Amino acid sequence: MVRSPEDIKVFVLYLKHGFDFHELNKIIDDKKYLFVIGNQQGIPNSHHVEYISWRFGLPNIQFHCELVKKTNSSSREIAYISDDFDFIQNARNLTSLTILIKSKDEMSYNEYAGYCPDVICNSLLYFINRFQRNRLPYAGEHFFASIGSSDVKYSSAGKFIRFHYSQDKQKDFHIAVAGRYFGVKHYLNAVDRYSHALIANKINGKNYRKFDDIFAGIYINMIQAYIDKFKINIEDITSVPEKPGKERKFSRILSKINKNFDFQDISADFICSKQISDNKTLSSSDRALNTKGVYKYYGSSLKGRRVAIIDDVVTTGSTLASSVSELYSKGASNVVCFALAVNQYACDIPFPEIQEDFKNRWRLRFNSRTLKPFFSNYNGTQTIEYNDGLDIFTDLFDEKVHSVQSVDYKEDYQF
Repeated sequence: MVRSPEDIKVFVLYLKHGFDFHELNKIIDDKKYLFVIGNQQGIPNSHHVEYISWRFGLPNIQFHCELVKKTNSSSREIAYISDDFDFIQNARNLTSLTILIKSKDEMSYNEYAGYCPDVICNSLLYFINRFQRNRLPYAGEHFFASIGSSDVKYSSAGKFIRFHYSQDKQKDFHIAVAGRYFGVKHYLNAVDRYSHALIANKINGKNYRKFDDIFAGIYINMIQAYIDKFKINIEDITSVPEKPGKERKFSRILSKINKNFDFQDISADFICSKQISDNKTLSSSDRALNTKGVYKYYGSSLKGRRVAIIDDVVTTGSTLASSVSELYSKGASNVVCFALAVNQYACDIPFPEIQEDFKNRWRLRFNSRTLKPFFSNYNGTQTIEYNDGLDIFTDLFDEKVHSVQSVDYKEDYQF
């Protein structure tokens, strides 16, 4: 869960490949503590730095509870940092900040897509630089956080995630995503404003299509960053085709994007040729079969042209894969996909009841005029600021943490 770097009090670091402590020391001061797991060299003697011997199983809820009590901190004041994906996977369940240090610029979509931590960086130094500049969230989440706020710049700060999508007998392509979507089964769905805005924008109601300008801005920043990085001149753009009879929900967004780029909008010639089942009810393999061969392009030749596809939320990638396959078959030389968010699989949170406890009292909403997020009770008689609601949610988790009885943890780890 992304909070301001100013909130972080405790860093828990596990790097298989070692690190330069002097770099990390830039963000460790008399208000912050570092716990290093494993046999790291060059750790100075300091009451702010402590070595943790570890056998297996970290971070688990028992370790987390001991850490909270030992440091007199809350879960939102803790950051877990590692280059081990399994370690970060465990940490995602603890409502604390999670940072993955990865060795490669590209990430496999099938491996990482549904399990994105709060921050992904290529090096520890890069994380430190982003931490110091308060640019931790992904580009879309940071961009969106600017709504109704004076302390967050409305800019392209942060980074998008670029996935490498590979599938048998199909030409590989990139999927760039600006943030994460937490569905109703994920505990962060109760408080994640980005996820709620994605839904509110496409469901008939007070905020229907009101986020189009904001989302168009996110696409524009993401596309421009991609063009600048890879020096690729995109020539055509389309959205993922809607089912027959459905409204073209990306029309206004595409128009906004094309005011910033000299793209040819080919979406009118790219259609879904038959009714298909709702992917939400299908498995990954069934989604691929469901969309196979249903998207058809009937426009002018794409031979040698570079095409961008936009979508809102991508889950398995099967819809994009089918769309890309059709465009490649019509001669496109390069196809890249841009999505606002990648769907996150539910976490096995230690205290699942906190989501229901919170949702039974508070509901995340948006001001229909300013689009600023806030929480209200169900009958609308009480409202609170968004950050106040976030504090209530994490306080519920910490109440459970403090209720956990201390256990004999020395067999697994020792402070």
